[in-house]
Amino acid sequence: MKKLELLLCSLLLLILVSCEEENNDPQVDPEPDLADVIVACEGAFQGNNASLSLYTSDSEEVQNGIFEAVNGYGPGDVLQSITRIGDHIYLLLNNSSKIEVVQATSLVSEAVIQGLVSPREILAVSTEKAYVSNLFTNSIQIVDLSDHSLSGGVDIGGWSEGMLITDGKVYVARSSDDQVMVIDPVTDMLIDSITVTPGPVNMRLDEEGMIWLATNGNFGAVDPKVHRIDPVTDEVILTVDIPAPYSYSIELDINADGDQVYLLNNEVYTMFIGDNSLSDDPIAEGAGSFYGMAIHPSSGDIYATDAGDFASPGTVYRYSMSGVLMDEFQVGIAPNGFLFRN
Repeated sequence: MKKLELLLCSLLLLILVSCEEENNDPQVDPEPDLADVIVACEGAFQGNNASLSLYTSDSEEVQNGIFEAVNGYGPGDVLQSITRIGDHIYLLLNNSSKIEVVQATSLVSEAVIQGLVSPREILAVSTEKAYVSNLFTNSIQIVDLSDHSLSGGVDIGGWSEGMLITDGKVYVARSSDDQVMVIDPVTDMLIDSITVTPGPVNMRLDEEGMIWLATNGNFGAVDPKVHRIDPVTDEVILTVDIPAPYSYSIELDINADGDQVYLLNNEVYTMFIGDNSLSDDPIAEGAGSFYGMAIHPSSGDIYATDAGDFASPGTVYRYSMSGVLMDEFQVGIAPNGFLFRN
């Protein structure tokens, strides 16, 4: 969303209310290989207190500050996203301009990718290469996965957010305007662009191979929408309205079966891929201030975050696939996303 620093710099300044250090002491002895849910907590902007929390859904056990407990130092400033590629998990620290590379089960740091501008998301485009989207540069940066070095870039003409690969093409949300850019990952060349509603954010694939895209309307400049895109023709085949009022944190996920779309806009709304509109009522509703959201691929449970004041511990809410609240627990500052390990 996915996230706070997506806003223009003037909006970012509004949340600089505190630089309190988070208490990163783990609540139990660290056993990171047992937990099936990793929560990314971005921390307070310029507070250098991003963190990871672990949650074991069977026992409802929570471990906070696990990265520091394992590695002896905190990950950095503004943890934007976490992604697993092979045996590693990549932690993208937007304001620290780096990526921490940790072992997927132990969470022990094995490398740090430096020289990045403002990393948002990482996408493996082959076994040897990954793309990194950026906020404060027009380029997608390229990472050599064999040695975690930077190996070039692709100029897409604006800041970038979510990415997706399908049918031998990489789709990049150019959030600075109204374009989804299409890249050939073999040549690293732009090959097409798709006009959408301004502020494209993130994308997912459904069971029919179609792309679902959430947009934020450039933070209220226009009404945000959801689009369905055919990757064969690179055309928008469906546009879905998002219910007002609009949040700055709009994002989309799809269940493991690929037949149900979930949309975060203050609350969580849903629709099946054969529908033409989102549900009238949210399937998961908290205080109307959800900040991040994801669907557990095994259980179908809905996980949503509340960042609170962005200066003190946030809250994660776990709902069943039918929207029944099952659990809630505190994590680090400004939780914004999840990585599920089974």
